[in-house]
Amino acid sequence: MPLVVYKSSAGSGKTSTLVREYLKLTLDNPWQFRNVLAITFTNKAANEMKERVLNALRLMVAGKTEEEDELKELKNELSIPEEELREKAGKLLTAIIHDYDEFAVSTIDSFVHGIIKTFATDIKLPQNFEVVLDKDDIIPEIVQNLYDKVGVDKDVTNILVNFVIANYEEEKGHDPTNQIYGFIEKQIEEQGFHYITKLLHLSLADFHRIISRLEETFFALKEKIKKAGKEGYELFQEAGVEQAWVYQGKSGIHGYFSKIAALKQSKDVLPNSYVRTTIGEDKWYSGKCP
Repeated sequence: MPLVVYKSSAGSGKTSTLVREYLKLTLDNPWQFRNVLAITFTNKAANEMKERVLNALRLMVAGKTEEEDELKELKNELSIPEEELREKAGKLLTAIIHDYDEFAVSTIDSFVHGIIKTFATDIKLPQNFEVVLDKDDIIPEIVQNLYDKVGVDKDVTNILVNFVIANYEEEKGHDPTNQIYGFIEKQIEEQGFHYITKLLHLSLADFHRIISRLEETFFALKEKIKKAGKEGYELFQEAGVEQAWVYQGKSGIHGYFSKIAALKQSKDVLPNSYVRTTIGEDKWYSGKCP
């Protein structure tokens, strides 16, 4: 059987075309419907297609093929007498109703779920496994499972303790739950999942070593930034330049140097628009400058 591809824009009659093709495949043999699989994107589309197929069969049985354009086209393509079409439609309708579970019009999710369930034992899944689609249901469980390992798994404990300490030093609070939630949300997105799978070969010990190296690099960079901020601030002080004399005062470059000289939060490294204006447009003085 050749592959047939239909391309069309939204609202141009894809469902009607698919219904007609489905009936062409199944009318000759009423039990052939068991061997035909129709997959849609949404439950709404799946239910609509099922209803359209059943409604088309009812109309054919009633001899009302002229009421629907798709049925008129189907009748012309099949080139069979009206009575024969009614008989075939009746047999197919009866077969579907009596064996409705085999009427395979479903979403991609449902189809894949069915395959996985069939081979659950082979892939070491429990037979009664559930697929959770709402992230609000699964994320709390993931976080709780992580917290349950604290004090039990040394690597997990070390990573979380260091994470909490880093948060505290950056004045982000001592409870990392919200940050963990946000991180997990990004990972379960399609793009995030693509990247996270590249890390599956790493152990927790590997992560701990990587984090330690990153912390060393971060600390060294932080000290360089603080030194640069201190030097910039001292230049203002040595020149006797008051903060109010500088463009945008505390919010400008004078305040920026003061802030990064102390550097408590990494986000403070990013210069605001006033600082960028001073550097980019050479705008240094405020209206209060003598």
